[in-house]
Amino acid sequence: MKINYTSSVTGKRTTAHVDENLWRILQKTIAMTGGKRVETDGRASVEHWVTAFDKEFRTWAKGEAPTFSAYISKRLTEEVMMDLEALS
Repeated sequence: MKINYTSSVTGKRTTAHVDENLWRILQKTIAMTGGKRVETDGRASVEHWVTAFDKEFRTWAKGEAPTFSAYISKRLTEEVMMDLEALS
């Protein structure tokens, strides 16, 4: 899915591609690990994650993935794995 957001680094509106299936998995693991807190801290919003990952990718993580979309998938997967680990 395409997400429109404002980069906190450049201040410009831009679009990012997020794997919809991966996002749905993260939503479920966040709900299982975060409870009511998730409703107020922004983690249930895909824009929250894309904006955070944009800052990482543009500042210090540029070499970790060939494209921003690939970096988003990598980081969402890491977040899912951390949530699953917390559940075990």
